[in-house]
Amino acid sequence: MGPQPSTKSHSASNPFFGFLGPTKDAKTASSLQAHLVAMTGELFGTFMFLFLAYCGHTMILEQSPRNGTGPNGTNSASTVIYISLSYGFALLVAVWTFYRISGGLFNPAVTLVL
Repeated sequence: MGPQPSTKSHSASNPFFGFLGPTKDAKTASSLQAHLVAMTGELFGTFMFLFLAYCGHTMILEQSPRNGTGPNGTNSASTVIYISLSYGFALLVAVWTFYRISGGLFNPAVTLVL
């Protein structure tokens, strides 16, 4: 007896390449579930990162003294450093919270592709 032909269809005519069709084995269902969990974790992690960073940025701009601005009406150097620290700590908290779910990759393009 020779090798049996595969009955699985991987053609483009299969909707979403078979991911949304009926799953026949536990490995495929488990793989799809793992991808959906990672995608959801990355979506929430990206939202948390951007929300915390925006809140910190807004708070720093509201709390900065108005007479401490830099040349030509720009922010002072200390205000810029505090804003960058706000973004850094927001990323630290988001990665620390979600690294076991999504691997700590918070890139909206990766979320959409996944």
